[in-house]
Order: sequence, then structure tokens, then C-alpha cells
Amino acid sequence: MELAAKPFDALSAQELYEILQARVDVFVVEQRCPYPELDGADRAATHFFFRRNGRVLAYLRALPQPGEPGCVQLGRVLTVQRGLGLGRALMEGVLARLAAGGVRTVRLNAQCQARGFYEKFGFAVCGAPFTEDGIPHVPMVLAPVQPGPGGAGARGPARTLYLIGGAMGVGKSTAARALAGRLPACALLDGDWCWQMHPFRPTPAAREMVLDNIQHVLGNFLRCPDYENAVFCWVMHLREIWAALARGLGPAAAAHGWQVKAVCLVCSPQALRSRAQADGRDEAAAARGVSYLPLYRALGVPVLDTTALTAAAAARAIQELEVTGWPV
Repeated sequence: MELAAKPFDALSAQELYEILQARVDVFVVEQRCPYPELDGADRAATHFFFRRNGRVLAYLRALPQPGEPGCVQLGRVLTVQRGLGLGRALMEGVLARLAAGGVRTVRLNAQCQARGFYEKFGFAVCGAPFTEDGIPHVPMVLAPVQPGPGGAGARGPARTLYLIGGAMGVGKSTAARALAGRLPACALLDGDWCWQMHPFRPTPAAREMVLDNIQHVLGNFLRCPDYENAVFCWVMHLREIWAALARGLGPAAAAHGWQVKAVCLVCSPQALRSRAQADGRDEAAAARGVSYLPLYRALGVPVLDTTALTAAAAARAIQELEVTGWPV
């Protein structure tokens, strides 16, 4: 699902109906809180939401604060379907877009039971608790919301996500392990770890499942504050794979201060066949890897020729790359 961001006048009648229905369902019916839901503030707000099959599944509104340039107040934060990570995805996407749009301070009044959720995104309590409509709240603020590399919504020093593509047998897993060993506080994920099955059936449904597995696991690394670096390697020979990763992980990377270095490893066909043989791959697997080599030079992603490089040398070269951003 794509995150929609619309001013009031851009909402269709159907979208507005679904938004109001979701807000009433959650805040009035579910929380048993009679209050003036139509408060006159919607016309000045930007409305962010995930929507599927005629239903708003997650929503919030962002209100500019009069007399405070670069400051917005978030409100009406809700998820209709829980347990799917929609609340997290909503906050990450909204914070990234607000930062890219020049917002430097974000405020909200959190229900006390949700305080921990907002603290995961860097919000801090900024005042005394209070009760509103019978529900305990606490004021929170996120400041500053700083633009990161390429205009992304990073906060604080940038962390680095290394994306390493390459044909089967080219040595990307070995280089990725060597790179991870050079980097402090580093998480390592090989896409093949999310692709273990017997028999091996690379059907469209299986590929979709694997991409979902990767985005879930790698996304959790990006959200964890304990890591300064993350290394991910996989075949990634098609542009649509890079695009799917950018859509699925870009908001989390931006919201948590990650910069991206992307590279594709290649080598000569002779070197790849030799490496495939050393790995115990059969001739069919080696031939398939060779057939993939030209695809990497057509992706528009930086290419590193590892024909004459050891794994340690390749790791050093990858570490020294310039920041690329998402290659889509």
C-alpha cells in the first residue's frame, strides 16, 4: 500500500467519508468517547492514510501551528487493522515526508498507554500529563526533525545501509561478511537466508513472500537503535527488486537516519565459473550466474568488478563508496 498525503481540498468525497468513518469507529465507538469529532481543523490539515478496498486502515492528520514556522501538530492517529505494522509504517512515512518538506518540530498529545510507541520514533514527553475526554494524555515533542542525506527525514548522525547485489557465485556473500566484520555495530542479512525452501520453487508467489520476509527482517534492523551499520546482500538483478526494497524500506531508513550505499558486484565469466566450481555449484548454476552478469551494468547501480579482488579488498572498496541513495 502507498501512503497517501492530501490536503483537505484534494480528498475525494469517498476518501473523506472513509476517514471520518474510521475516526468515529475508533475514537467514538471503540473508545466510548463522545466528543466533537468534526472540530473545524480538518480544512487546514494534511491527511495521511493507508487505504485498501474502500476502507481507511491507518490515518493521522498534521496541522501547521500558527506563528510557529516549521512546526506541526499530529492528531487523530489511528489504525483500524492492528498487528500488521501499519501504525509504525504510518509514522515512519509521515515523519520522512514532513522532514523532507522542511518541518523541524513535531508535536502530539499521546494517550498515556501509547507513550512507548511514540518514544520509539524519538518523541519525548514535554509537559505534565492531563486528561482529555476522560482519557489520560501526555504532551510529546520530536525536535529537531533534521533532513538527512538526499533530503530524507533522518535525525542525528546518519547510519549506513549497504545494499550489495550480484550474480550467484560472484562472491557477494563472502564480501558482505568481510564488510560486516570491518564495521562497528553492524547487522548482516543475506537475502538467501529468507529464501530457504525444499524443493526450491522460485514462483511469483514465492518471490513475493521472500521480498516480504526481507523487508520485515531488514526493516527491524533499521528500526533498532543499537546498530550503526547494516549490510544486505542478494542477487537483485532486476530493477523491480530494487524498487520494491525502496518502497518497503525507504520510509524506515529515512525516519531512522540511514543513508544508503548500493553496489553490484561483477567479475569475468571465467572468474565466476571458477568461483562457482569452488562453491560446489554445478555447471547449470554457473551458466545461469554468467547469464546474469550483463544485467547489473544496465541497472544504473554502481558496479564493482571483483575479478582481481579478494573478499577483503572488495569489502574495503565497498566501505569507501560514496553515498548513492536508493537506486530507483
